[in-house]
Amino acid sequence: MRVPLIAMTYANLVFRRGAPEFCRQLAEAGIGGLIVPDLPVDEAAEVEAAAAEAGIDLILLVAPVTPEARLAEIVAHSRGSVYAVSVMGTTGERATFADSTARLAARIKAATDLPVMIGFGVSTPEQAAAAGRAGDRVVVASALMRRVLDGATPDDLRHEVAALRAAVDLADREAGPM
Repeated sequence: MRVPLIAMTYANLVFRRGAPEFCRQLAEAGIGGLIVPDLPVDEAAEVEAAAAEAGIDLILLVAPVTPEARLAEIVAHSRGSVYAVSVMGTTGERATFADSTARLAARIKAATDLPVMIGFGVSTPEQAAAAGRAGDRVVVASALMRRVLDGATPDDLRHEVAALRAAVDLADREAGPM
């Protein structure tokens, strides 16, 4: 299975270079998706057009407090996936996984056929499994970046990612066919 590469960055980096050039360079690097957490849907037209032109999926975010009308607008402009922000606040490691995440994923799934990507605070294999049960894709970033900053080797990270993947795969097997 080929794992898609998705870049996550802030809007200032996209706009500084120019959305068309930024997206073209992503595509040349083999990136297939783009998440810009600080890009609201009502300001996304330029990036959306540039991403589409470059063959990049622009993945927009839905928060737990997103009203239904705005959720519908976000999923209408998302490509490839919709990113479900599991908790309010900043991203980062969490000791627990938000119980409300499954409700948010269900709201998004009711509005679109796109896969739902769960992120923000997914830190452990157990949390990754819970996110995998709630959504279709799982994002683990801060926990892995902390390990890098703490001196983890590529081999250490390979083992951590394998444990996260095994937990998600086990949750999928336990859930059975849909």
